[in-house]
This record gives sequence, C-alpha cells and structure tokens, in this order.
Amino acid sequence: MTHRTDVASSEHEVSPEDHVRADFYALISRLLFAGPDADLLAAMQEYDQVFVGTGKAEITPYASHYLAESMQERVLVRLREALAELGLARSEGAPEYEDHFSGLCEVMRHLIMFGSDNGAVQEQKKFFLAYLAPWYAGFCAAVMASADTDFYKHVARFTKAFLDVESSSFEMI
Repeated sequence: MTHRTDVASSEHEVSPEDHVRADFYALISRLLFAGPDADLLAAMQEYDQVFVGTGKAEITPYASHYLAESMQERVLVRLREALAELGLARSEGAPEYEDHFSGLCEVMRHLIMFGSDNGAVQEQKKFFLAYLAPWYAGFCAAVMASADTDFYKHVARFTKAFLDVESSSFEMI
C-alpha cells in the first residue's frame, strides 16, 4: 500500500463531492488491503442500531415517514398500484414494506435495466419523481445528522449526491 503524508494539507479546500469520493476510495482501499478489523466491522454493523432499533428506529428508511400526513397512508396504496402496473410486487416473505428506500432503489435499478428508449426513461422519471424525489434528501440528511452513523454518513452523502444528479437529469427531459 502506498502512503503519502503530504496529501491532505489543510491549505487545500476540498469540495464535499471530492471529500465523499475520497472517503469511498479510502473504504475500498481499506477493504481490499486486509480483512476488516474490529473497528471497521463495528462501523459497518450500525444498521440495526440506527435503522431497526428497539421499539422505534432512530431513522426510518420508509417513504411514508417523510411525506405529509395526508399522503402517508396513501403512499403504499399508490406504490403497490404502480408496481402492479410495472409487473412488480413485493417478494413473498419480504419483511420490509414496498416504500423502503432499498426497495425503491431496486425498482429504479429494474426500470433502468429494462431499457433506455424515451418511453423507458419517462417511466424512470415518473417513478423517481413520485417515490424518491419527495423524500430522499430528508432521509439522507437524517442519516448524515445522526451521531450513530459513522459508516452510513458516507453512504448517505454518496446517495444524496447521486440522486441529486438523477433529479437534475430528469429535469432536463
């Protein structure tokens, strides 16, 4: 492994995007240099403490939590209808509701893999604007603000940056 002590000088201003990129390079470097030590494993095992918790989770990864009260109950109904129109549904035995952040990202992945013609891109835009755009920034902000998300802060920064680009891209079409 190479090492330079003069890389991160305080006289250089680093953009938030470059800081996140550097953090991901550091993680990749660390993961591929040697097996994870106890500190790295502990940092990556925050999930249950933050997103599941005992009783109520510190941060919930469900869209309905971040939407206006009048929309909370209807989001699952609308989402299930949209998934049915796409020929998709929650897997039997899946413990999470369809409005879980991870599930919505999986739907977007599916829509992207389905095609890139204008109709497919319009379907991606429609789904993104309806089910991710209204709340991803709030979710990512909550993760980044938590004192218990050392590892997931970086995931949230990356996710927000990526979804901000997606949002801007969809505005252009």
